[in-house]
Amino acid sequence: MDDIFLGSYYNLRDELDKACEKFTSMHISQLECKKGCDSCCESLNIFPIEFYALQEELVGKNLPKFKWSQKFGKSCRFLKNGECQIYNSRPIICRTQGLPLLYENKTGTGYELSVCKLNFKGVKVDTFTMDNALFMPPMNSKLFLLNQAFVSKFTHKKIDHFKRFKLNTLLK
Repeated sequence: MDDIFLGSYYNLRDELDKACEKFTSMHISQLECKKGCDSCCESLNIFPIEFYALQEELVGKNLPKFKWSQKFGKSCRFLKNGECQIYNSRPIICRTQGLPLLYENKTGTGYELSVCKLNFKGVKVDTFTMDNALFMPPMNSKLFLLNQAFVSKFTHKKIDHFKRFKLNTLLK
C-alpha cells in the first residue's frame, strides 16, 4: 500500500486518540470503561483501509489462535478474557467506545448523543455539547474520504466506497 494512505490513516488515528484522551480525562469519574469491560466489543464493520492497515500491523504478531468453527456471535474475535488482543491497532470505531459522542441528527437541526449505558448514569443528555463530547462528523468524513481514495487506487475489484468488512473476518 502506498505509504501516503497508510501514513494518513495513522495520522487520523493519532488525531482521534488525542481527542479521546481529552474527553476521557474530562469524564474519568463517569466512565466505567476498564479492563474486563467488554460489552461494546462486537464484530463491528470497518472500512477497507482500516482492514488493510490492521492486517499489515498484525501479520506476524503472536495473537491467540482462534478456530473459525467457533461461534463468535456478535462478540469480537480479538477479545480474550475481557481484554482486546489488538488494542494498540484497534479500528477507529473501537477507539471512541464509552465516550460521549455527538452526531448531527437526520434533519440537520440538532444533535444526537451516543453514550454507553454503563457510563454517565443520571447525566442529562442536554448537558453534552461540542465542548464536552466528541463531535464525530468531521472525523467520520476524513475517514470516509481517505477510504474512498484508497479504494479507488488500491483495489483490483470494484468495491463500493460504502463497503465495510466485519472485524471478525480479519486474518481469517
